[in-house]
This record gives sequence, C-alpha cells and structure tokens, in this order.
Amino acid sequence: DSEEFGIIIGSCYESKPLELGEIITNYIDEENKINYKELGELGIREIPPLWMVTRLPNTVAGQISIENNIKGINLSLVNGMNSGIVSIGEAFLAIKQKRVKRVICGGVDDKINPEFLHQMKEKGLLASSAIEAVPFGITSKGNLFTEGGSVLILEKKVDDNRNGYAQICGYCNRYIPNIDYKDEQEISMLMKECMKEALMDACIIEESVDFIQSSAGGNQLLDRAEAIAIRDMFKNHVFVTSCQSYIGNTRVAQGAFSVAVSCLSFKEKCIFPILTEGELYLENEINYIKGKKHEYDAKVCIVNSFSYLGEICTLVLRKS
Repeated sequence: DSEEFGIIIGSCYESKPLELGEIITNYIDEENKINYKELGELGIREIPPLWMVTRLPNTVAGQISIENNIKGINLSLVNGMNSGIVSIGEAFLAIKQKRVKRVICGGVDDKINPEFLHQMKEKGLLASSAIEAVPFGITSKGNLFTEGGSVLILEKKVDDNRNGYAQICGYCNRYIPNIDYKDEQEISMLMKECMKEALMDACIIEESVDFIQSSAGGNQLLDRAEAIAIRDMFKNHVFVTSCQSYIGNTRVAQGAFSVAVSCLSFKEKCIFPILTEGELYLENEINYIKGKKHEYDAKVCIVNSFSYLGEICTLVLRKS
C-alpha cells in the first residue's frame, strides 16, 4: 500500500555565492561595491529558473516520492549535521506510533564548497589530511569532511522471506546549547545522558551492549568528551570503533553512515577497526578496536552522532 510507505530524509543545502559569482560581478559599480538595486531588478532575471529548486531541502524526498508513488509520510529534516541519523530515529518513532509501516530514511548532503571549508578552517575544525583526522587520536587536528549519502529502509516487520540487518530499539535526540563555551567534562556528561536515555528507551542495560559505533572523527573536543563519557559509563567492557577512518565525515549523512556500517558489522560478524596504529585518547581505559577487524558476533550496539553544532543523538541497534 503506497499510503503506508513513507520517506524521511535528512538533507542540507548550503548557500553558495560562488555559483552566482558571474552574475554578481556584473553589478559591481565603480566604487567596487555591489549595486543591489540593479542586481535585484535585472540580475535576478539572469538566474536559471530551476536554480532555486536545487536549493530546497525537500527536493530529495519529493522527487523520490513522485518517482516511486510513495504516498505516506513525507518529511525533510534540516537539523544541522545530525539530520541523517535523526531521520532514522524519527522513522523509528513514526513506525512505533503506527503512522506508517515502512520508511525510506537516511541522510544526503550537498557538494563540499570553498565557503564551507573556509568556515571550518576558521573554527579550527578542519584537518588537512587523513593523518590529522584519526578518531580519538591524541594528535588529531580536526575532521576530514567528505561527500556522500546513506539511505536505509525501516519496516515494522521484515517479511519471512527476507532477512533484515538490525532492529532499532532505542532513540535519543538532544541539543547542547552554547557548546563552544563548554569544556570536555561538561559535554561528556551530556553525551552520557544521551546514551543512557537511548538505552532506557530500548529497555537494554549497559552490560548488554557489545560495541559502540562512535561519533569520533578527529575533533579534539568532541572526541575527548565522547571518550570520557564511554569510559565513565562502560569502563572497558565494550568495544569501541569509528567508521570515519574509512569515509571521513560525510556531514549530514555521517550518522546514517554509522548506522549502515553497524548493520554490516552484525551481518559480517565482525567489528571494523579504527584505521590507525597511533596512540588514542584514554587508550589504557577504553577497549578500542584498531588496526584490524575483530571477529565478533555482536548482538547489541550503540551508534552515536555528536556534532560541533551541539546536536547529540544516539540510536540503539539489536541484531535481527
């Protein structure tokens, strides 16, 4: 039934003045200033008619629905860097609340542009190479931002003739206001609360968690805060990894990628490692998987997605 099939996609379209650079430069006056009057009256007519459509965040979900005759719930989430994983969490809630039976969910992002990279560099969040973006690395200098998309299908019940990867059991989505003015201890406490709330939602105790697909990707403040939260909450009784070693930080899609990689860990009966031989933060107190994969038939995992904007989200997954 097309009305019981929905779509919830996290997306982000950034402003790109460079794309309009040629039009804007045509309306710079003798004082080297933009003549906004002429730009507004004449320049606007030089913009391709469909340019604005490519800037609308609901374009992705709308096009997918039209092409596939999906008539159920249709939402586009623009919730900063966590939009992808939040879309999966909201799909989980929509099914739980019997608003829909099947949902396409996940995250997609726009092309990386110079303005975004400049902004990240100014904030001190940009790594210049993969070596500087090791998750939990003690010498890491920032994230290695990349492009990508990750989409999953969430269903109320998987048909008997098909095998699902995992079941979503718990979800918590929070926000840390003024994160730039907080230290790693304050942030770690809020991260720990987020993980605890997701486990409570799943009715799963901490001792049952096999591994954590962390949010770490090279951001010193967030990586250290997450490491402290994991250490304080789980000690060294849980395996810890991060898929950003392979794909970098895909921004809006990152949390959705982490969910997808965790599902593959369930299927392949292994935990994919952090790709480094270097020293990691609190390495003697946390059971990191690094260097090579760890053969392990995990049953329960936590997926974290914590962003520099203050968004924190945790999903709890159980192997199907």
